[in-house]
Amino acid sequence: MPVSVQFLGSEGVFSRSVLQALLVAGGNVVKVWLAGTTVSSVVAKAPGLAHLPSIPVENLNTLGGMARAWGIPQQAITSARELRSPQPAGIDPVDILLAACFPFRLPKWLLALPTNGCLNLHPSLLPAYRGPTPLFWQLRAGLSTGGITLHVMTEALDAGDIVAQESLPFPPGITAMEANQQLAEIGGHLVVGALATLEGGTFRRRSQEEQDASYFSWPKESDFRLCTHWPAERAFRFIRGTADWSSPYSLLLGDRRFSIAGVTGFSPDGVLDNPWEWRGAELWVRFRPGILRAIPVEIPSSHAAAYELFKMPR
Repeated sequence: MPVSVQFLGSEGVFSRSVLQALLVAGGNVVKVWLAGTTVSSVVAKAPGLAHLPSIPVENLNTLGGMARAWGIPQQAITSARELRSPQPAGIDPVDILLAACFPFRLPKWLLALPTNGCLNLHPSLLPAYRGPTPLFWQLRAGLSTGGITLHVMTEALDAGDIVAQESLPFPPGITAMEANQQLAEIGGHLVVGALATLEGGTFRRRSQEEQDASYFSWPKESDFRLCTHWPAERAFRFIRGTADWSSPYSLLLGDRRFSIAGVTGFSPDGVLDNPWEWRGAELWVRFRPGILRAIPVEIPSSHAAAYELFKMPR
């Protein structure tokens, strides 16, 4: 009989992709723990037919909708307080707890609940980039390669033994959403493979090399500042990759401070005589090395026409 799994996740593509991979592979998921709240269904009514009974329509694009479609019981967890001791009622023993984008830290009683331990999918190549937002920091560093790690959960955050790990190329311009989706798909395969091995006895695991460990917390406003001592490619990767955070990027050029809304490209070996100059609607900035082609939040009136042309569909 397949090992029993309780799945811990939240609404978002990462959790849904991992759960789907597990279910399609025949995984024995006995409960889904859903962080936060979700809309279980929507009501569909045709115009002019308001007098008819409401028709519940299952939204399979949510973690909760997926669980219901597969007949899996759910347990909503709206805050970390609900996980504190004593153990809540209705929590049954299980072989494996699997977390994929679950935002709450697990207490001791929960870590000790499963027979074969708690596993977590972390979107970095541990022990590098431990912490709550590893993808942001990898994109900020301009990495050309990222990855995902399936590891054993312990009281120390993201520090447990590694069960499986796989890298993923980050081409210039990849967005966090694109990287997140691809990492989730890889993570789903890692989970399926690890659980298949566990059914034969136990899974292989290796300790993390603490000398290679790094930890990053939640980004602050200052973490969106650009540095012209970076290569232009790093700045391009960072801005394109983290645009979903909807935070302007600050750039100090001499006595001028620019707020950057986006980028159109970069030249890795390009040279500018001046630290910056306008080229139509674009602000060209000299980095070390290369040139970044950026779009500031505010465009001088003399460049307004060029900016309007830039915004037109092509």
